[in-house]
Amino acid sequence: MGNRTANTSMLDALLREAENKLGSAGRKGKTLHTLPMLYLLGDTNAAKTTAVLRTDWNAELIAGEAMRDGEVCPTSTLNLWFADGVLLAETGVALNDSPAQMRRLFAKTRPGSWRTSFRGDAPLRAAVVCVSCERLLGANAASELAALAAKTGEQLRELAKFLGTAVPVYVLFTKADRIPFFAAWVRNLSTDEASLLLGAAPRDFSVRPGSTWAETASATILQSYDGLLSDLQGTRLPLLARETDGPVAAENYEFPREMRKLRNSLSAFLIELVRPSQLHVSPLLRGFYFTGVRAHMVEQIISEAAATPKAIAQQDAGATRIFSALSAQQGATSADSFAPRTSSKKTAQWAFLPRFFPQAVLRDAAALAGSGTTRQASLFQRFVYGTAAALLLLLLIAFTVSYSNNHTIEKQLNAADQQLAHNEAVGGANELAAMSQLEQLDILRSHLVQLEQWQREGAPLGYRWGLYHGNTLLAPARRLYFEHFRALLLTRTQNNLIAELGGLPATPPQNADYNSTYEALRGYLITTSYPQYSTSAFLAPVLTNHWQNGATISSEHRALAQRQFAFYADELTLDNPYSIKPVDTSVNQARTYLAGFGGFERIYQSILTAASRQTASIDFNAQFPHSAETILEPHIVLGAFTPSGYTFMQNALAHPEVYFRGEAWVLGDKAPATIDTGSLKQQLTTRYDTDYITTWRAFLDQAHVVKARSLAEAGTKLGIVSGTNSPLLALIQTASYNTSVQDKSISDAFQAPQTLVPPANKDQYLTSSNKNYVDGLLTLRSSIQQVTASPTGTLDPAAAAPIASAASAAHLAAQQTAQAFHIDAQAHTDAVTLALMEAPITSADALLHGLGPAAANAGSRSFCSAVNGLFSKFPFNPASSVQATPAEVTAVLQPNSGELWQFYNTNLKSLLVQQGTHYSEAPNPPIRVNPAFLRFFNRAADLSAAFFPAGATAPSLTFTLHNLPSNGVQKATLKVDSQTLALKDPPKQFTWQAATAANASLTANDLPLTFTGVWAVFEMLDKGKIERSITPNTYDLSFALELANTPVRAPDGTPIVVDYELSGPGASVLAPGSMSGLRCVDSVAR
Repeated sequence: MGNRTANTSMLDALLREAENKLGSAGRKGKTLHTLPMLYLLGDTNAAKTTAVLRTDWNAELIAGEAMRDGEVCPTSTLNLWFADGVLLAETGVALNDSPAQMRRLFAKTRPGSWRTSFRGDAPLRAAVVCVSCERLLGANAASELAALAAKTGEQLRELAKFLGTAVPVYVLFTKADRIPFFAAWVRNLSTDEASLLLGAAPRDFSVRPGSTWAETASATILQSYDGLLSDLQGTRLPLLARETDGPVAAENYEFPREMRKLRNSLSAFLIELVRPSQLHVSPLLRGFYFTGVRAHMVEQIISEAAATPKAIAQQDAGATRIFSALSAQQGATSADSFAPRTSSKKTAQWAFLPRFFPQAVLRDAAALAGSGTTRQASLFQRFVYGTAAALLLLLLIAFTVSYSNNHTIEKQLNAADQQLAHNEAVGGANELAAMSQLEQLDILRSHLVQLEQWQREGAPLGYRWGLYHGNTLLAPARRLYFEHFRALLLTRTQNNLIAELGGLPATPPQNADYNSTYEALRGYLITTSYPQYSTSAFLAPVLTNHWQNGATISSEHRALAQRQFAFYADELTLDNPYSIKPVDTSVNQARTYLAGFGGFERIYQSILTAASRQTASIDFNAQFPHSAETILEPHIVLGAFTPSGYTFMQNALAHPEVYFRGEAWVLGDKAPATIDTGSLKQQLTTRYDTDYITTWRAFLDQAHVVKARSLAEAGTKLGIVSGTNSPLLALIQTASYNTSVQDKSISDAFQAPQTLVPPANKDQYLTSSNKNYVDGLLTLRSSIQQVTASPTGTLDPAAAAPIASAASAAHLAAQQTAQAFHIDAQAHTDAVTLALMEAPITSADALLHGLGPAAANAGSRSFCSAVNGLFSKFPFNPASSVQATPAEVTAVLQPNSGELWQFYNTNLKSLLVQQGTHYSEAPNPPIRVNPAFLRFFNRAADLSAAFFPAGATAPSLTFTLHNLPSNGVQKATLKVDSQTLALKDPPKQFTWQAATAANASLTANDLPLTFTGVWAVFEMLDKGKIERSITPNTYDLSFALELANTPVRAPDGTPIVVDYELSGPGASVLAPGSMSGLRCVDSVAR
């Protein structure tokens, strides 16, 4: 890790050094990203640095180290050269051995796509790969070249991927002097000839029809190389003419042959080097060249010659025609001329290298032009057009989505309207609305609430784009909802209110309830004449009670109705959807009745109403979102019975005279009876304290925990109830906090909830007082989760044990926590609190009783599915046209390995006990076995024993047939495969084996009855009729003779039948109809 970091730092430092030098040279805008660049790649000792130094390019080193102590040194990380406006990045060991570092170099020197997109073509990028010719020689040349090609090829493909363009690749084979006879061949070349290019430039790599890329590339490269070899062979005669040393002349002639030996290995290397990627752009081979060192005599002229021959013209670098000048020079070199006086000095010269970079690479116009258009730049140029098209497409999609969403709103409203209209036509106006009707009404309400919200806050983006018409749908939707609301809920409710108010006597009886009548009258008047006084906290429970009118419904049913009444109560203050006149006779009757109570009730109710206006009521499920998933609390507590309401009430009770008139709009102008002001304050205080206690007792009494329907759901609910935001503890804390007032009699009445969750813990429900209880819930939840998380957990009856143990421990923890509760002998608040605590545990505990049977039944379903597939076929189902195979019978019925017995060993062994050949329920089983399943299992076990007698591995049966006297039958022959029973023969034992069974027949009076196939004997015997069965496994069978499906009759008109007696072990299986009705019952337990 440290070495990689050091290499990264060194690479970044070298790149910064190059940037700084370019900037300091006054080259504004010329950076590593904007200048042309060649990447010089290659393995160690490939003479990369030397190749740069010995060329005529005059490159300047701007970063890195090339020379040390006057000698060329290995490149450790990177050398950056600059020449003629072109950068050359020479990679060293650290980069070659680290793909990550090589990728970092490519990324740091990649042309910027933004600049390229707006300023034309990208600066050129090309790669030069240096390969020592030593790699082409030697015993391991093939494997070393393959490894080198794979490594360098991956670098080239990575470079092409980074640049997004087909990178031109030029391969320079250095150290050609290692090739035998190179020195002899090159020694007589002139300086100008040695500075020419030795190589080839293959061009056409397009894949030909019917060929692969490798085949095409191989042919192209070999063709170019063969052209080079042809040129080399053409230099033999001119060079021989120059050679004066006889032995060396022969070596000169051998060099082209040595080059030919490299043909296949060189081709294979180049193919692997530039093999294209199927996923990204790839490198493109543009040429391969050779260079090597020769010993060169440098002559220094002492005196001028009489005549100087013309210099060799510069040759073109194209293809392979590189030594054509030799032929032209042959005659010139043989001519005798006046030679100058010279002195000679021997030096090392790199042949065929000087013009490589400036000519072979930088003048390859076609390749470099292609490299100037990067994929990133092209993509960016297309981005503008693509963006415009995408925006138009997005706009089209937005219009489509908006239209679809708006159409869906209208469609949903119409669907709910039609469904409700149909349901209302079925029921009457005064009938209690069904749960399904209220669910449809609630859907319509949710749509209406959504439309109202969108009118206030704006519709979501997916509904806009100029197509939103929810605001125009709002009025029709509101009208539809309240039409159905009136039909389903309001009409019945108002009728019940009118009946109740109109049926009141003139004077109230002893101990009559003032408040219930007052609330009924007040609620009725709000729905008719005084909607401005509507509040959901008051009106919703009043209307719900009178809609229900004593009918028995579920808590969910009631909650659904109350939700509609709450919405109606809120809407009344905004815009009354109805104009309903009150029934004056009922209103007046109720007012007269209430006036009969005297002034006390009027004053008390007026004070309560005033207090509730000052303080919000408590609707627990509304105040605690999602609490209804675990706790249902239908009781809404008026604001007068909260701590702030208590404070208001104390001041109001001290000055009751302010409330002597009450709510005139409710009670009318009827004057109250004479009030005894002396005792009024005490009476009001006593009444209020009593109602305070009664209200919160009702709050606890009416709360109930939602039962789980499965173990998994029980675990989820326990997690919620035991969490930091536990709805159950929040409910207890609500009662605890709101009953902790100054009046000690009120506070003491609720000691139990105040002990479980202290009143001060308004935001922290988990305390030391309930820790053991909560820990018990968490343990129970963990036990359940361990079972439900296992794929087979809920299918294992034994899984109930740890859950039952945890449930018992949780019950005990709850009861131990409740020991701190004071006993409430009057209202049993302690017991009510404990019951709420234990309800989640009881719900989970109740599911355990069905765990064992459910597990057994779940396992039996897959078993029965497989078994019934067999028993639905012939011979088990005589009416089926599909026949079972012996393999299917074996798979199900074979003892030990068959599915029947595997299921028995896994699931039934502890439930059943074998008594002889019969199975019965075991004594005291963990679960009770379904009698119907037990009957099936015994029949299936009998079949298994019959088909697989001791040791049998394939179905077989043994049975006996005996001829019985048959009137009118002169001859009869019964055959089962090769076994025959004639009319006069004694009883005969037959053996049927599924592996060899082929046919069965019965011929009587020359009338044949023939069957073929594995089950032929079953088909034949199934044609018989059981006349009687005197003993078990013994049957008298009769076969009626038929001709063309017409019974054959004796002279006296009676049908002629052939009678046989069927007996033996297999008789119970072969008897007609013996296997009918055989079907697995998937309810194993009950």
